[in-house]
Amino acid sequence: MLPSAQVWGTIYNPSEPNSVRHIQRMRAIAIELGLVLLEATIDDSSQVYAAAQSLLPRVEAFVITSDNTTVNNLDALIDFAKEHQTPVFAGDVDSVRLGAVAAFGMDYFLVGYAAGRKAGLILQGVKPVDIPWGPLANFSFVINRQTAREQGLNIDPRMLKIADEVLDSDSDIRDGLSAMPGARGEPGAKDMAS
Repeated sequence: MLPSAQVWGTIYNPSEPNSVRHIQRMRAIAIELGLVLLEATIDDSSQVYAAAQSLLPRVEAFVITSDNTTVNNLDALIDFAKEHQTPVFAGDVDSVRLGAVAAFGMDYFLVGYAAGRKAGLILQGVKPVDIPWGPLANFSFVINRQTAREQGLNIDPRMLKIADEVLDSDSDIRDGLSAMPGARGEPGAKDMAS
């Protein structure tokens, strides 16, 4: 989506074990791809805007994990990104619904859907020990074209074609949860049929 960006910035709380693990993985992937990942750490969500300021002008884009501290003040990062024409990419699709440009990651709706299917199996009499478990296998690719336009980013039409969901209006973004798959009765992401 942004092949020219060589220097990426991320913000996270090092006291969140999930975030530390994600950042370790991001560092390794950045090295593999020949990219630079600059990090700013925060202790609480009120520090998100200042952390973003500390990374500019060195970064060309932001990428965030599902770090709770950062996501709790995602609005500050999105506002900063719009002011400085610096796109934000996320690790969860709900952040895209709140203003990030795109994510290929977990969709909390689908996580709940998968949990509900397993609960249904138990209600049908299947023993929990007989139900397969493991890490989340299905991810969603969501693009927020409205945010991309606001940040001067052109989205390749091929990306739009392969996305599971494209948000393209103020109401999609503003309504947040009502724009989620299944909220209006539709089955949701492509992989829910299995």
